Amino acid sequence: PPFAVSVEAFPGEGARRVGADASIGATLLPAGSRLSSGALALLKMAGVNELDVRRACVRLVVVPTEDGAAQTAAFIAALLQEAGVELDLVLCASRRLDDIALNLAALQCDLLITLGGTGTAPDDQVVQALRGAGASVAHGLALAPGSTIAVGALNAKPVIALPGRFDGALSGWLALVAPALQVLCGAHPPSALESAPLTRKISSAPGMAEIVLLERTDAGWSPSGAGEKSLAQALRADGYLLLASGSEGLAEGALVRPLPPYCR
Repeated sequence: PPFAVSVEAFPGEGARRVGADASIGATLLPAGSRLSSGALALLKMAGVNELDVRRACVRLVVVPTEDGAAQTAAFIAALLQEAGVELDLVLCASRRLDDIALNLAALQCDLLITLGGTGTAPDDQVVQALRGAGASVAHGLALAPGSTIAVGALNAKPVIALPGRFDGALSGWLALVAPALQVLCGAHPPSALESAPLTRKISSAPGMAEIVLLERTDAGWSPSGAGEKSLAQALRADGYLLLASGSEGLAEGALVRPLPPYCR
């Protein structure tokens, strides 16, 4: 037969107290936070229905090449979309100067990125097109890989011209594009990862800043092999270092704190 058991209830039992999720005056999300689904749920629970957000508008102008730049462009575009920007992807009809210049006119964006055509071959005309459009451009950075990257400004907007080669474009993303997006979006810079020793030494050419990809192992941080950076290496990387141009490398066993890789 049906029966009931009665016990004495304690004050607050079975109920959440007022302010259990957040006390009055508490900061729910600091400025510069990225809005995840969890963050939105917290704001809705607190009765916040409107919020000022900053979403950067980025134009990515891709210059056609025959050396795999289409795959590089897809990779960079995917990173931009993951970063939450408003992406304006433009494919130039050809490598001709006038076709490139056409996509630089009437610029309405917070950041202009070009991909491909930054080398020294006769048909590498991105830098010439940028200067023809009125941009102030510095071409050729002491960055390995990525020595043909160009940076500057056009109509008071930052410009980053990345090479079509994957390793150079990846270096440009890590050293220039990702930090620029943090500034444009008012986001917090990423926190360095845990400190651990290098499993082998890193050699670096004097006078050149260098991107070094790292994998986390039980023994510490393992640098990727020397030479070109591949997509496979980028996807395996758990962190990276940006060695200053005055560095000649790091010894095996040196303690390092890499930054997150931005490429997963």
